[in-house]
Amino acid sequence: MLHFSDVMASLNVISFNMRGFRNGCNLVKVLLGQNAIIAVQEHCLRDDNLSNFRALNSSIVYYGVSGMTDQAKKGILHGRPFGGVAFVWSQSIGRFIKVVGCDTAGRCCGIKVHAGSRTVLIENVYFPCQSQNAEYNNNNNNHNNSYGAVIMAEPLREFTRFI
Repeated sequence: MLHFSDVMASLNVISFNMRGFRNGCNLVKVLLGQNAIIAVQEHCLRDDNLSNFRALNSSIVYYGVSGMTDQAKKGILHGRPFGGVAFVWSQSIGRFIKVVGCDTAGRCCGIKVHAGSRTVLIENVYFPCQSQNAEYNNNNNNHNNSYGAVIMAEPLREFTRFI
């Protein structure tokens, strides 16, 4: 049985931009063997396809949101799939993790890792581009102001033992 101290001693979290599920799924399989939690961005899956994460490994848990939900509600999707964020972790640490939730735009989701008397909030936030567009910048500022602190990770940056 996995103990709390074992999980916390090796809690590696990594952020990875998949640039599409098919494009990034093989690397996610490799990363699952080296990290406790993977925060993925741009998986480009619809809500009804999020279960594709289960196909990566039968002993994982995932939680995420599609970036195309609003577009799919309007009718037939046109163009290239886009967006979406998710967390993937091993079932062995599942009892230490609680899902916080996702935003409706498919750009942010959060989980809490409970470590005895400590709780760490991990947010997976996807900002699709750098833009001078006033509406885009306003949306980002509104998002940042709705949280006490936002920790953003660059793809493939590893955070080791931050508890």
